Amino acid sequence: MSKLRVAVVGAGAGGLCVARHLIATPSRYEVVVFENTSQVGGTWVYHDDVVDATTGAAVHSSMYANVRTNLSKEVMAYPDYPFPDALPSYIGHQEVLHYLESYAERFKVTEQIRFSTSVTEIRPVLESVREATPSTATSALSASGSGNEQESSQMRDEPASVASPVAVNDAAACLQPSAQGGSGPAAAGTVLSSAIVPIGPRWSVTSESSTVLSMATGTENTGDDSDKCTEIFDAVFICNGHYFKPMAPSVPGLDRFRGTVIHSRDYRRPEVFRGQAVLVVGSGPSGQDICLEVSHRARRVWVAASPGKWIKSPLPSHVTMCPRLKSVDDEGCVVLADGQVLDADAIIWCTGYAYEFPFLHRSCGVSVEASQRCVRPLYQHMVHAVHPSMFFIGLPYIIVPFPLMHCQLCIRVPLPAPQLRRVGGGVAAVRAAALPTHGPRRSPVHVLHRSPVHHRSISSNALPGTVCAGHLGTSAPVAVSDRHAAMAG
Repeated sequence: MSKLRVAVVGAGAGGLCVARHLIATPSRYEVVVFENTSQVGGTWVYHDDVVDATTGAAVHSSMYANVRTNLSKEVMAYPDYPFPDALPSYIGHQEVLHYLESYAERFKVTEQIRFSTSVTEIRPVLESVREATPSTATSALSASGSGNEQESSQMRDEPASVASPVAVNDAAACLQPSAQGGSGPAAAGTVLSSAIVPIGPRWSVTSESSTVLSMATGTENTGDDSDKCTEIFDAVFICNGHYFKPMAPSVPGLDRFRGTVIHSRDYRRPEVFRGQAVLVVGSGPSGQDICLEVSHRARRVWVAASPGKWIKSPLPSHVTMCPRLKSVDDEGCVVLADGQVLDADAIIWCTGYAYEFPFLHRSCGVSVEASQRCVRPLYQHMVHAVHPSMFFIGLPYIIVPFPLMHCQLCIRVPLPAPQLRRVGGGVAAVRAAALPTHGPRRSPVHVLHRSPVHHRSISSNALPGTVCAGHLGTSAPVAVSDRHAAMAG
């Protein structure tokens, strides 16, 4: 039986979880994890410096020295791998990193990782569809067009050198193994449990390594020509995280501010603010944490937020809530929305992060909305609705990350099969169907609410019109406890 080649971008918590589940079936999958640093852990790898001294690039971490988890270790662990009992419930970044390293070692994920290797481009390879039978396990089925009416400026926009999209082969799409092991009709977009036929295009993945180790000779090759490599994969998992690209408001006159302006991504220690008057903008988890930590060194701290988002917990006497920042005046002082003027020495943006996928070619058809809070066209916050052989793991926020990622790999997600039958003119309909829907209106942000799909574990029978990220084309049962499923919802 031919194996599916699967590319995983990133060896943080999401990428490790993906690899752990896929390599559990080595006869089906060949997994390659691309990690642009020299170790696992992603944002949990702490660096004192915010810029890499060797490359001059920003370090891929938003950790600060004294951070502690705001979730207990009992809640935040992967469901199948608890934290050590000896640890306290609320732990520092060092313990979390050690846990992720231990997880990678326990499930032999490290062997699949190409360290110091950056993915520079991903684009679909839309091939002619071969007839799908149990023996043609790697047929590539294209579900729809790859046009993107609302392209993101973050995507690569060189002219595509791939073939035009092709329609799903009806005969192939209808080969669905039944519970008795025979074949029967199935909706377009169905995963073929026995044949393991991908339901989207293959992907061209170009990577660049600072050190290339020859698998044949075991020797290191260096130089511009040997550092770049392009390979073809049957599926790709995007796990590059979303705590890297800072998001900050545009403030009139900010260039006139005479003090320090940083984003929480670059905050490391409170000592640098000793004796200063500090304005913290934002009252979310990082804003609350940093304002209290800085208050031990600063002489005065203001926390700027909309009135409905003021911190309700008691604050130190020299920490004050205030309205939103409006502008900076000619004297370099901060002007608030209510007209107050503050003489601050530093501004710390605790205003969140933007999604960014600079390695995705425009032909991938992925866009980040102007609000920076939504990636489209994703179904159930995870599956590319037009090319469902591309998955995004861990995008939602206000969730319990590690259990969510585990559930995303273990829960079967129904695809919008009727829309997937359409080609070209049906792309808009697919995108509309892919919008996250919460309550009576569509929400443009990736926030999970309780939904039946989050509680549906894989059954032993093949389900038409579904896809399971962690078991591409399989229907093997996976146990997901109600407690962890509820966390994902």
